[in-house]
Amino acid sequence: MAPPAPASPPSELYFSAAGEAELRRQYDAALAALPAPHTERYVTTENFGQVHVLECGPAGAPPLVLWHGTACPGPFMLSSGFGFGGLTKRFRVIIPDIPLQSGGRSDPANLDPAAHGHGRWAAEVLAALGFAGSPASASDAGASAAAPSTAAGGASGAGATARPPLQMGVSLGGALLLDVMAIHPETVGGAVLVVPGSLHPEAGHNWLPLRASLAMLLHWVLRRDWSGALVARIMMAEMCDEPESTDPAMQAVRLAFRHVRFFPEPPRTATITDEALRAFKAPVLLIASEHDVFGPGRGTIERAQRLWPGSQCEAVLLEGHKHMPGGQDTMDVTGKICEWAAEHHFDRTE
Repeated sequence: MAPPAPASPPSELYFSAAGEAELRRQYDAALAALPAPHTERYVTTENFGQVHVLECGPAGAPPLVLWHGTACPGPFMLSSGFGFGGLTKRFRVIIPDIPLQSGGRSDPANLDPAAHGHGRWAAEVLAALGFAGSPASASDAGASAAAPSTAAGGASGAGATARPPLQMGVSLGGALLLDVMAIHPETVGGAVLVVPGSLHPEAGHNWLPLRASLAMLLHWVLRRDWSGALVARIMMAEMCDEPESTDPAMQAVRLAFRHVRFFPEPPRTATITDEALRAFKAPVLLIASEHDVFGPGRGTIERAQRLWPGSQCEAVLLEGHKHMPGGQDTMDVTGKICEWAAEHHFDRTE
């Protein structure tokens, strides 16, 4: 059965045209500062319109599909603040822009978190990219499983491969990847989950302090520059090790708190069931932050180890760090991802 089309047109994302323009300029600046040569293209999905895809890294390198975090589409994930730019030395990093993310270039679409909307959207994107294991059509994307394909990887430079691609999700992107793992495990060759949303046993509870919630409500009512700056200052302090960083990704997040009306709801923990995730049998690398404001890292790791016991899941706790870590540990995370990928032979083209 085909997945349902969005039930209604997406709401207006930005408070003003000027705010939208500022976020788009920030996106362009981040593209210009990428650490390696890159290409941009659009792929067409059957139910969700066009999706902007950024590819960065050697054309002949093995593919790594990276699902980005909230307010950090495309090039922001490769900025120095995250430290993931180093991945482009080993992989052809492929970053689709998730719909309704500030500054992003994909067509707007409502992804229903209660009906695996994120996983369905991602499955259609993987199919449009031509990756092995991906549903060949939207009707296949609505099924609970699909026969693995031997089609060539569609991302430029990915080459022909019968193995589904390595995929990495950060924050919101981690929640999206969990949704894909739950409904289309055959499309994921291996999963790297970095401070993922929706995995902590109590994800979805409001972990934010009252002052942050009140400031966001105040800004939504007033829509003034000073109220947006207040929200950005409070939220960055809660989320980030280095809240005053001038890194492009950090600047993009600050701008989003000022100029965006809403942040779309991520996939729901209640929808991504333990039973579905236990059916995922590929290797998993989990990197969690001890003081993550969206769910403390120790609880996230405990659930992951129950879902994927033994050697299937390797978990790393970033002790003393918040949701968006800073400092040398960001580079260490990239090194760990590369090391783990090599152990599981994801650093080879087939």
